[in-house]
Amino acid sequence: MSSSQELYNRLNTKLRELVHVKNGKQATNWIWIIVGILQGQSLNLSKIANNLSMETKAESRVSLIRRRLMNPYVKVWGFYKKVLEHVLAGWSEVEADIILDGVLVFGGRWQIFRVSLRHGCRAIPLVWTIVEGEGLMKVSRLKGMLEKAERFLKKYVQRVTFLRMLASAAAHGYNYA
Repeated sequence: MSSSQELYNRLNTKLRELVHVKNGKQATNWIWIIVGILQGQSLNLSKIANNLSMETKAESRVSLIRRRLMNPYVKVWGFYKKVLEHVLAGWSEVEADIILDGVLVFGGRWQIFRVSLRHGCRAIPLVWTIVEGEGLMKVSRLKGMLEKAERFLKKYVQRVTFLRMLASAAAHGYNYA
């Protein structure tokens, strides 16, 4: 059995306990993408595709992953929320640090903003949004995403400290609180 198949089997067992969906194929596709991300250690579609045990060429696998990610019937938050709830169970006494960071993609035409929960040296994404345009962004455009993070977290943690992380500074190892 390949290592990707073994990881899929382990994730499938646990995630199907947590996430109940009407269309089981959506969950299967979602779990395979997670396997590709974990084994490829990247969000790059070609690296994800290289870690899927399929009998197709890499280009076909990239196209397949792209179609799965663009499926309008898949509500990612429905999957992801259940996993986060499981991870955060028992954190009621925790004082959590959250980070807002962003990145420019597609030649600066879009910006992806993410609110993540700091856990050790890791950042667990909580919510994210994609905004068109480059340059400085007014916080009011991110209000919905920030409120969603607040509504979700207040059920699970005692207190939240907001850290601001600048992407260029983070790349050089500098943290801003």
